[in-house]
Amino acid sequence: MLGSRLLLSSIALGFTSASVLPEGKPSPVQVRAAEVTGGSDCNIATNRACWRRATLAAPSGFNVDTDSEKVWPSGVDQGATTRTYSLRVSEKTMSPDGTPKLMQVVNDVYPGPVIEANWGDTVIVLVKNDLKDNGVNGITECPIEPGATRRYEWVATQHGTSWYHSHYSGQYGDGVLGPIQINGPATLDYDEDLGTMTIGDLYENNMYQTGLKAEKGGPPPAKGALINGMMKNSAGQGKYAEFAVEKGKSYRLRLINTAVDAGWKVSLDNHPFQVIAADFIPIDKFNTPWLFLGIGQRYDVVFTANQTSDRYWFRVQSPGSDCANNEMSKGDVQKIFAIFGYKDKPSTADPTSTSTAKHDQKCKEEPGMTPRLAKPLPETEFTFIDGPSDQLKVNNGQKGPEGNKINTWSINESEINVEWENPTIEYVANNTLSVLKAKTGNNIYELPQANKFYFWVIQNTGLGVPHPIHLHGHNFYILGQAENNNFVKGDTTSLNFDTPLRRDVAMLPTKGYLVIAIYTDNPGVWLMHCHIGWHVAGGLGIQFVEREPEIRSMKNNGLAKMQENCNAWDKWYNTTIFKKPDSGLRRPGSGVGK
Repeated sequence: MLGSRLLLSSIALGFTSASVLPEGKPSPVQVRAAEVTGGSDCNIATNRACWRRATLAAPSGFNVDTDSEKVWPSGVDQGATTRTYSLRVSEKTMSPDGTPKLMQVVNDVYPGPVIEANWGDTVIVLVKNDLKDNGVNGITECPIEPGATRRYEWVATQHGTSWYHSHYSGQYGDGVLGPIQINGPATLDYDEDLGTMTIGDLYENNMYQTGLKAEKGGPPPAKGALINGMMKNSAGQGKYAEFAVEKGKSYRLRLINTAVDAGWKVSLDNHPFQVIAADFIPIDKFNTPWLFLGIGQRYDVVFTANQTSDRYWFRVQSPGSDCANNEMSKGDVQKIFAIFGYKDKPSTADPTSTSTAKHDQKCKEEPGMTPRLAKPLPETEFTFIDGPSDQLKVNNGQKGPEGNKINTWSINESEINVEWENPTIEYVANNTLSVLKAKTGNNIYELPQANKFYFWVIQNTGLGVPHPIHLHGHNFYILGQAENNNFVKGDTTSLNFDTPLRRDVAMLPTKGYLVIAIYTDNPGVWLMHCHIGWHVAGGLGIQFVEREPEIRSMKNNGLAKMQENCNAWDKWYNTTIFKKPDSGLRRPGSGVGK
């Protein structure tokens, strides 16, 4: 077993929420608390770009052109309030595709309830660990011991779509995840918000058993996929998630890839998407019949119900073997669906719609996305050195004795290895980071200067597979991507310094490179890792320590509470038989580094 620990994390913001969560029941539309109201005084169907009108305190108001990385609504007079959620993580037998499976779920539902808030709200999340034998990791905190509750509090400074999930390897594949919806302005008008759609993979065995297979061989095949926690399996059991639309109306849909090991292409028959946001960043809309989502990525799309009143297939496909190993999306076998039905033609029959649009069968980023708010970078600050100060080389290998080798993933020839009982932030608090840096596998990169761009060339030198690279705590700037190409100094002229897209998950292409910039305006310890479960489990991650002295000096920095939590964890850990044989982001028992 893995020991009973839990650390929940989400993309970029941590958590985001609204009101106390109910003990919900499975539903094709995500379980939500009471409707989140207020927030905006001008966001209507014909003016989605507006969020708050101008006032003396905020003479520019708040709208889609507001730089939400710098300013956001604050206080009741600007529509912000405090919202509290209670999350309880426990084991429960569920049948998401009609077949019973013991899962780990939040508030007895899968996916967990939507955590919803308005832009600028203060969010409080109370997480209780009712798991008996589970695992986790620790970079910014110690794990939550069994039976304990931990309080998280933060401000929803950005708006858009995300998700919360366990950050122990692929544990969220057992069910510890849920959507995040932060209401705010948009770059395109629409009539109604349909909310979130999670798209994940489903495995026969639990993630611990599945992960052990991944250590010794290729990616284990998933038996299927789930859309909002539902699907019909190959035997016809289960049911599809369904969405009802009204003819003539336009709808916003928030897509989230919550898979462990699958990039997806998605499409709605005869209803092309207008894409309006990537992760937490509003973008200039672009039209597409198919949309690719890497693991952890989110896209907000708008479509119009302007076709013949009927029922239409929403299709999810793996674009190739380098993108997923899924029994329900392989070659001519494509069985991952949801249903969108027009309200004026109710029916329970499966759709008969067909897809005339084709996709390119490529597991790669959507091209040509432009942020609504352009933030140019100083090209003169970019200098390229072929070395670890500028490059992060991703590679794979094997370690261990003959006959018992396991797969590993590394950055600059080092697999990350974190300490559950001594998170990195504790070393920072005690001013002993140098002690941690002397240890093997710390994978620490320091970003000491404030309000400065740090540039990184991430080079894919390993197997011919792409990697969804996710950074906590920041939106990074994507300056360039290319597959089957080794970045050299001459490639600098191809980089986009004028209108780079910002987001927190980007694809590192097959045998290619991803060039990013990080602006140091958020002191903290931030993990950057591949979001494929087997890869982060095998060591594919680093941690940025940003403006270390300021972390200790920040008012209400939470370090005292962190130490209290760690003491409680240590007390439990010293008496349990469930020990951590190796690293915290990787599966215990792997033996990596031994």
